Amino acid sequence: MKQTPEDSVLIAPENRDYERHLRTYVARHAGALFSNWDFESASDPVEAIHDLRVASRRLRALLEVLGFLVPEHVAKRRPLRKVTRGAGALREWDVNSEYLAEMIERSASHLEAAALDHVAVRVDEHRADERKATSKRLGRLSPERIQRGLHELVESLVRAVLVAPLDELGRAALEPRTEALLTSLPDAKADVAGEHLHQVRIHIKRLRYAVELLAPLLGEGYASIHKQLKGLQQDLGRHHDLFVLQGVLLAERDFLNTQGRKHLVMGLAGPLHHVAAEQRELAEAFLRGSESFNPEAFRQLMLDSLKGPAALR
Repeated sequence: MKQTPEDSVLIAPENRDYERHLRTYVARHAGALFSNWDFESASDPVEAIHDLRVASRRLRALLEVLGFLVPEHVAKRRPLRKVTRGAGALREWDVNSEYLAEMIERSASHLEAAALDHVAVRVDEHRADERKATSKRLGRLSPERIQRGLHELVESLVRAVLVAPLDELGRAALEPRTEALLTSLPDAKADVAGEHLHQVRIHIKRLRYAVELLAPLLGEGYASIHKQLKGLQQDLGRHHDLFVLQGVLLAERDFLNTQGRKHLVMGLAGPLHHVAAEQRELAEAFLRGSESFNPEAFRQLMLDSLKGPAALR
């Protein structure tokens, strides 16, 4: 007869609490994943693809953060990564289309509007192609198999975390991600490239996902840690969207140049200037905000919080 952790070890209350958190976390994000799988049939396909991507990313965090406890399940990350990448590619075209619609509304001239409309048509063509490609990618995956895999993963993780020293688990998962973020933060007076800020954003998101997954281990410190991470990230999402849009506009400008469409090329000059200016403003806003962020205090808060609830001390 197979022995369970309960048969051989007295399970601590905090481990039971974390088991409940883990099951709730997976149920919430798995529900979002499968309810948005058929995104094309949703009342708002754009929001559905966004929610699908977020859910897949949160579920991947399970293995990225806790995979060392269940190495036999690491391969289950692959189908989730395919969902994230497919949904992410479509999401970028959705965002580009939304931004272009806003820019056309506030265009300064008929020439500018015509140039932006040309780009919008091209973007919508790419968007339609990507929508078909994403549907095909999802069609090649089995939601039922992913669901079974998640169930097996959760049960294995539960067996591991029920007997794991949670303070050590928290440190192993969060300390490296904290250091990766803090060492990536640019100097407040630096001239920071868009790609650098994108990498900072990735470090923030990776730490934030891990913090959300391990929230009970942080005790009362969780709320402050999570709030500081969201505050750091708030300007970087739009900055990255504009960085991507700038690349699209530059590519279309070059294409129009090769076609001899000089008037439309001229019509993109103003929008390119505005996109670059807003990127600079957002980068400066991030740097100003990061001046009030104290890395040493944040590191200490994380270390103190990882001592956990009173039961762990």
